[in-house]
Amino acid sequence: MNLIEALRVVEDEFSKTGAIKSHTSITRYVAVMAAIAGRDGGRPISVIDLSRALGGESKPNITRTLDVLGDAGMVERHRHPADGRKVDVRLTRRGEVAIKRIEGAFRGAA
Repeated sequence: MNLIEALRVVEDEFSKTGAIKSHTSITRYVAVMAAIAGRDGGRPISVIDLSRALGGESKPNITRTLDVLGDAGMVERHRHPADGRKVDVRLTRRGEVAIKRIEGAFRGAA
């Protein structure tokens, strides 16, 4: 698989939902999903830790990205059980399948 085919896989995963219409933002969505997927054992990640994982991305920008990914059924957010001020994020089953498919496509393009 070449890079163009891998990018088509990415586009296919996101176009299924109808929630993501801007191709210019797909890289951002994939980066956020990959950061969430990178947690050991599928543990949720806080928005603050997600910001750090993405090089200090602002919380409002991450929140907007998570809104879109949530509408697409790729992520879910829950209040932290011990600290209600914190929000934890994890991939949904759909998000897990999508990021595995996307990562596989890019590995095959290398």
